Amino acid sequence: MIRVDAVDVGAVLARLSVDPPPGLRAFPVEGPEALTGPQIAAIWAEELGRDVTCAGDDNDRWEPALRRGLTGAEMELFVKVYRLMPKARMPVSKKRLAITTELLGRPPRTYRDYVRRRVQELRRQGSAEPGPGPREAAG
Repeated sequence: MIRVDAVDVGAVLARLSVDPPPGLRAFPVEGPEALTGPQIAAIWAEELGRDVTCAGDDNDRWEPALRRGLTGAEMELFVKVYRLMPKARMPVSKKRLAITTELLGRPPRTYRDYVRRRVQELRRQGSAEPGPGPREAAG
């Protein structure tokens, strides 16, 4: 799954709202890598310095994590999306990545960049046990 940092999405939207390229109607915003669930868990484990496992296709393992942070329609949407994700394999497109890089004026951030920033934020907030939240854990 291709991960895109929300910071990059915001930066592209801010740029386009101030200085849109002529004729641009649609544009991709793509992260620099496609990661599997086990790769995502490994990144969290490395950044946290403790074991993190990927629940993968085991709905009984990841749904409770989502239910701790989500309810109602938002929860049901996430369940549908996370059940479909293992079936949707999409490689990073060099063309879309080049467009994203051009729109940002720099390479897009990696998923590890996001995780490192998130762990630092949680530690600054004094979380006793920082780790992936429900949305990140299901990845």
